[in-house]
Amino acid sequence: MLKHALLLQKYFKDFLSEIRRKEPNYKKHIKIDALLLNNDEWERVKKFVKVLDLPDRAQQAFSAENTPTLHNGVPTLEALHAAWSALKDRAQYSEFWDALTAGIEKIKTYYKKAADSHAYTFAMLLDPNTKMTHFKKHWSAKLQDEIHKSAENIFKERYMVMYGSDTAPRALPTSHRSKIARLLAENS
Repeated sequence: MLKHALLLQKYFKDFLSEIRRKEPNYKKHIKIDALLLNNDEWERVKKFVKVLDLPDRAQQAFSAENTPTLHNGVPTLEALHAAWSALKDRAQYSEFWDALTAGIEKIKTYYKKAADSHAYTFAMLLDPNTKMTHFKKHWSAKLQDEIHKSAENIFKERYMVMYGSDTAPRALPTSHRSKIARLLAENS
């Protein structure tokens, strides 16, 4: 809504002027005039739109109609945290300091919840396009090592639950193999 107000800013004054002109009640003229924004207020709206645009874009990264997006969770939270932290430190956004601080604290809460679940890191590790890329670029070597060891331990635990102490998984009976696997077996 605010984005549209900015786009239509030059028509906003004309719109209110037309309403004022048609209003016979003088007291209502004062109320209509109060709706007009001065240049400083329009600048505040622009800043506010920028602040709100960041979580909107983050939310878009979290959702898609036909593709999984869980692997975007941690990087998106980190990017939003960094962006809002940068805005919070800029003097021109001081009027939004309280809101940005509250937003950053909320991001930390979600980040902690994501850290408590291995699903996000596994989704990143298993995504063929990203794997360890985000961790290598944004995390310390110690944290990268922790992620790697954690993933190995979880994989080993799951493997033991599925296959026991055997060194290799048991082969499925031929009847359970896929058509492609059978075709490859026949042609080798």
